[in-house]
Amino acid sequence: MRKIETKVGKKRILCIYPSYFCNRGVSHACLSVVSSMSSSNLNVEVMGISSDKEISSPFYTNTISPTINPIAYRLFSGEKLQRLCEYRFLKKLRDDDIAYLWPGTSINLIEKIKRQGNKIVVENINCHQFISRQILDSEYRKLDLKPSHTITDDSIQDEFRKLELSDYVFSPSPAVSESLLSSGIANEKILQTSYGLSENEIFECQFNYKKNRPLTAIFVGRIGVRKGIHLVLNYWDKANINGILKVIGQVEDYGQEIIEPFLNHPKIQFLKYTNDLKKLYRDADFFILPSLEEGSPLVTYLALGAGLPCLVSPMGSGGIIKDGHEGFIIDPHDESGWIAAIRQMEIKPELREYQSKAAWKSAATYLWKNVGQKRANELLYRLEISN
Repeated sequence: MRKIETKVGKKRILCIYPSYFCNRGVSHACLSVVSSMSSSNLNVEVMGISSDKEISSPFYTNTISPTINPIAYRLFSGEKLQRLCEYRFLKKLRDDDIAYLWPGTSINLIEKIKRQGNKIVVENINCHQFISRQILDSEYRKLDLKPSHTITDDSIQDEFRKLELSDYVFSPSPAVSESLLSSGIANEKILQTSYGLSENEIFECQFNYKKNRPLTAIFVGRIGVRKGIHLVLNYWDKANINGILKVIGQVEDYGQEIIEPFLNHPKIQFLKYTNDLKKLYRDADFFILPSLEEGSPLVTYLALGAGLPCLVSPMGSGGIIKDGHEGFIIDPHDESGWIAAIRQMEIKPELREYQSKAAWKSAATYLWKNVGQKRANELLYRLEISN
């Protein structure tokens, strides 16, 4: 018999992200969301497979201790470690818990939870794969490249099934919500939210108003078709401003082929990804991200915290940039629009200053503590539970 919660008035959300946890990327977002959702009346916990030793949180539980995970990962496949994580999660799940499931959770686990009668909430970190594949396949055809993404018919059907079994789905951006609706997901299931940033990721606002100096723009993300690297390099080259574009990230399939013609460009620098992005953001004048498909990119939140005007596609905006306010939102294929926006950063320092200050002022809205409480309140309201 499974345990039943005995403490009156204390509701619990039990979350699983069957992956390895570290202080970056999806696992960082997951733990940040979970820890900020907790309150005096709500206990939220997350379980993962294992983690870096630096991950120490009362809201997080490892399936495998960090001290032995090198051995475990050598002896067992990722699939077996995931099954172990899901088994322990199911044993821990109480009758009145809300099950909160992040990507990678198996259909088998979700079906078991459904049969037990727990409410199920899933996190859609990106657009529905049915829509994502259409966007990416179209772009690869334009580039005359064979698609290198991992979206398959089976993975799409899995996502449809997971969403069918869920009671609610957290959507981090309007673009994700639109993809869910376009895929036939009922509007009443969708909980519109965002991701966020930490207080130490909001810098002291310092605007460099000096004229006639080279500007620095940064592109941060995986270097491949999905993030629009082929577009940004072309637009930057044609804009030909007095400035440097710093491209920071790991090179994906076809990425090297795309960047090869620009490796010796005098106004473009390619830098390896680093876990310490603060100096790169602090030294930049504006941020640029013409993504074709996203959820709500954490790098855009960091740009707000650094007070950087954001030149972004609708996907790259993540739903947190207002056109003309914190930056410009431009269709990823609008070449003239991108070139004009880049040039405005150079010739209109007063506009750059306005957008810089607007970006910085909006950052506090997306502090994890604010995002988490909004998520908790919205979910409990939908479930008719007071917080």
